[in-house]
Amino acid sequence: MSTVVIGATGLCGNFIVKHAPEYYSHIYTISRSQPDFTNGITKVTAIFDSDSSNWSQKVKEIKEQDSQCTTFFSGLGTTRAKAGGIANQRKIDLDLNLELAKAAKEAGFSKYVLISSGAASASSRFPYMKMKGELEDAVIALGFDETIILRPGVLLGERKEDKGFLNNLVVKVAGLFHDTRFAKYVFSPIYGEEVAIAALKTAQKTHDKKVTIIEATGLCGNLIVKHAPEYFNKAYTISRSEPDFVKDNAQLEAILDSDSTTWTDKVKQIKKQDPECSTFFSGLGSTRAKSGGIESQRKIDLHLNLSLAKAAKEAGFTKYVLISSVGANAGSPFPYLKMKGELERDVIALDFEETIILRPGALLGDRKEDKGFLNNLGAKIGSMAYGTRFASYLMSPVYGEEVALAALKESQKKHDKKVTILSGNEVNKAAKA
Repeated sequence: MSTVVIGATGLCGNFIVKHAPEYYSHIYTISRSQPDFTNGITKVTAIFDSDSSNWSQKVKEIKEQDSQCTTFFSGLGTTRAKAGGIANQRKIDLDLNLELAKAAKEAGFSKYVLISSGAASASSRFPYMKMKGELEDAVIALGFDETIILRPGVLLGERKEDKGFLNNLVVKVAGLFHDTRFAKYVFSPIYGEEVAIAALKTAQKTHDKKVTIIEATGLCGNLIVKHAPEYFNKAYTISRSEPDFVKDNAQLEAILDSDSTTWTDKVKQIKKQDPECSTFFSGLGSTRAKSGGIESQRKIDLHLNLSLAKAAKEAGFTKYVLISSVGANAGSPFPYLKMKGELERDVIALDFEETIILRPGALLGDRKEDKGFLNNLGAKIGSMAYGTRFASYLMSPVYGEEVALAALKESQKKHDKKVTILSGNEVNKAAKA
C-alpha cells in the first residue's frame, strides 16, 4: 500500500515523509523543492514542479501508475507574511488544497488525511480559522470513503522559515506548557513530529464512517460529541435540547425532539438513510432528584436506554457503546447500581456484534445541572484524590472528557471478545492510551 504526501516540505508534512516508510510500501511527494528525509530512501519518489498548477495532473498520473496508492495526505500551507496577505494565502491553503483534493477524489483515492488547525470553523471571524474551516467543509463534501482531519494546537519544532515575531512569541510561551496539565489553556502546543505520527497512525485504523450518539447533552455525551469528528466522518445526535459543539460543524447533525417516545423511530430512520452508520453510543441518564424518584429514573436510565438499544439492534447497528457506572451489578442492594447492572445485562443479551461498556468512577467536570449536596461533595473529594495513588480507594474519579475519549478510542479498536467492559481506573488508562 502506498501514499501521496503534499506539503512535504512544511513542518508536519516533512515529518510525515520521515515516518511514512514505517507504514507504507512506497511514498510519493509533490512539492516545489526536495523534502528532507528523501535522499537515499528507495521507498520515496519525490516529484518536483515549481508550477503548482501542474500538481493536480501529477496526482492523477501517480494513481494511474500505482493503483495501490489509496491514501492522500495534505500538510500543505503557507503563512500570510510569506504569501503576501490573506488573499494570497487563501490561494494556497484553501484553493490549491481543494483543487488537489478534488484531483485525488477523481483519480480514485479512497482516504484523505488533512492537517488543519485548532479552532478551524467556516463561520469564524478570524480569517485564518475561517479559511481552514472552509477547506474542511469542502473536503468533507467531496465524499471520500474516509476523511481524517487533524486540528493540532500551536505547532512546536524547528521551521525552515521565520513566521514573524508575534507567532514566534506565542510558540515560545506555549512551548513552556507542552505536555503539562496547563497545555489546553495555552493553545494545546504540540510538536510537528507528534502531529505527523498521529496522522499516520490514525490513517492505519479502521474507522466506522458514521455514528449515532444518544442524549448528547449530558456530561459524557456532550464531550463524546465534541471529539467524535476526530474519529468519525459523521455523527448524529438525538436529544431534547441541542448539544454543545454542533454549531458550525458539518460533521455533526443534531436531531431534537422533546418527546423521547419518538426516539426509537429516529434511530431506525438514521440507519435507513445512512446504512454506513454502524456504531451507537449511549450516555443517556438522569438523576433521582431531577426525575422525581428512583422509579421515574428507571424509566430513563433503564427502560428508555433499553428500548433505544433494541431499536439500534433491529435497525442493524453492529457496535454498541454504553456509559454505565462503577459498581454496576444487577444483584446490587443499591437501587442505582442495580439499575445500571440490569441495563448492562439486558444490552449484552441483545447480542450486538460488539458491545463496549465503560464503568467510570466519580465523574468530574462542569455540569449543566446541580446533582445535589452529597453528589457534589463526593465529586469534590474525588477531585482532590484525582491522579493520586489514593484514587482507586475513592471511586476512581475521572473527568467526563476522559470518559468520552476512552469510549471513542475503544470504539476504534478490534477487540477479541464480543463484550468489553472497562471499570474504574481502566477507563482512565484507556483515555490516555
